[in-house]
Amino acid sequence: KNSKYDRLYFGPAYEMDENNWTQGFENSALYKHILQKGIDGRNPLISNGGGVDKRKIVCKGFYRKERKAVAAKKSDKSIVYRGVQAVNDRKLSRPAGKSMPRKSSNADTSSGSCKFMFYIKCDEIGPYINLERNAGCGDHNNHPLAISSECIPVPLKLVPEEVKKTAVNVVESAASHAAGRNFLLRDSQIFINKARMAYLAKLSDEEKNSDSKMGDFGRMIDQFEREEDISYTILSNVPLSDLKDLSKDAASELDGDGQNKNVTVATTKGDDGNITCKEVSSEDEIAHADNIAKEQRQERALDVTQILFMAIGFVYLPLLRFVKLCPEVIWCDITSHSNNKGFHLMTFSCRNSGLAKQSVFMWLWLPDQKRFSFRWVFQHALKMLLPLHVRLRVRFIMKDGDPQQRNEI
Repeated sequence: KNSKYDRLYFGPAYEMDENNWTQGFENSALYKHILQKGIDGRNPLISNGGGVDKRKIVCKGFYRKERKAVAAKKSDKSIVYRGVQAVNDRKLSRPAGKSMPRKSSNADTSSGSCKFMFYIKCDEIGPYINLERNAGCGDHNNHPLAISSECIPVPLKLVPEEVKKTAVNVVESAASHAAGRNFLLRDSQIFINKARMAYLAKLSDEEKNSDSKMGDFGRMIDQFEREEDISYTILSNVPLSDLKDLSKDAASELDGDGQNKNVTVATTKGDDGNITCKEVSSEDEIAHADNIAKEQRQERALDVTQILFMAIGFVYLPLLRFVKLCPEVIWCDITSHSNNKGFHLMTFSCRNSGLAKQSVFMWLWLPDQKRFSFRWVFQHALKMLLPLHVRLRVRFIMKDGDPQQRNEI
């Protein structure tokens, strides 16, 4: 106000082309400089439009009043389905795996919005702040000042690419977005909130995996199929159209108009690399899995084209030589909350008398610790993954006090 100057130019380090400077403004050195100075002053700023010839800089969190209108729902055509659902995913968090409108939060502007604002323009000399004709307001108002600039989340565009890659590597190794956030704060003194860390990890995941609908489980199984040294068995509920050879009972489940239905199958990759798929209805010991899958599909209202992942067991073939040497005594143990997918991890191990070391040779992910989960382990997974001559030599199985394990053993 009452300035004798009309324009406040930036230095030569921020030179821009006056003809198309607005197109790349959000990624320019000038905009990053403005964002950094706003954080240093404990009042973060943001660009909020301005038209084709200028850019409007406002207070980031308090520049407009609270909007009462809820987020618009997505149309059916724009809904994205997950390709694979886990049997222990939180119920009804995303009906049918649909990507619903995101949650949003608003700053408290009950006392009024912040009036801070100025315009940036550009001419043949370079970019400048317009000061003529009541061009804006230089004071922040109607909101408290942040305690410290260190507690303000840094925009991702201000974080160097090398630091981003390091943070993503930490997230992937620790399976925790909070771990990546804490590492950046400790190592680089850069604070990124958990939501931005999750967004950064998601971008990296989409770059590495072009088919985002496949999901973590789909990519894991795809990797196991390519590995020659891994054998596995999977319990899942899949569309009938995914099966090549249908039993008479399964074929009768197809509707007359050709609509898909689902069937629960056990898919096994043997030590010879061959993959077989068998319906659980043909095995009395695990036939109950079909009823469980139907209940879970109904509770989650899953689409018939989606796969319901239930359990998996796998072995690393080079390690089987240890259990083949000393299979008489086997240890089994199960832990919960050991992964971010909510599965319970069960391991089988043996002790080699020559090496005097305990060797884990089998890993299983179970949805829970109920009787049927252990039945699938001892009546199906062990038979598929351990040769018969090894199982016949087992004399003693050590376990914890879980009665469900004892009953199935």
